[in-house]
Amino acid sequence: MPLVEAPIIPAEVSLEPPQLVLPDDFVVSIPHNSPHYAVASRQLEAFEMDAERLLSDYRIDRKLLESGAMDAETFANRLGALELQWWNVTYRMLDDGEFANIGLLDFRATMLSAARHWRGFLAGQADAIRKGDNVAIAKSFDELARAEELQSRARLYLR
Repeated sequence: MPLVEAPIIPAEVSLEPPQLVLPDDFVVSIPHNSPHYAVASRQLEAFEMDAERLLSDYRIDRKLLESGAMDAETFANRLGALELQWWNVTYRMLDDGEFANIGLLDFRATMLSAARHWRGFLAGQADAIRKGDNVAIAKSFDELARAEELQSRARLYLR
């Protein structure tokens, strides 16, 4: 019987379990006296107003669906419309030259990522509703949780 050699693990590969990353790790606050702070504050305020409005619209539509006043296909279509509004939020952030400053790169990336997860939540749920897939509907809320986590993380840049 031939001997099987153990795989060779390069020295730079760690076999230690990964360390937990806390939500505020790697977040460097934007100094309050920085010109970037005012831009970031405006952007976050606009983002949070949009998020609040769109989540409110979602909740209204959800209640209509649950009450039977709206059918599933109409609700799925409404989710698609809400997703398009999140695209508008995304494009607003991408098109704002003031927001594209290198000093705001991480902050902007966090907010863009949050918007992507909001879109993923809405698109995933719409698709799952059309397919009648209750497991995928439930899983779509993971995207919502991640969007809210990233939105919370964005606030850390302005503390």
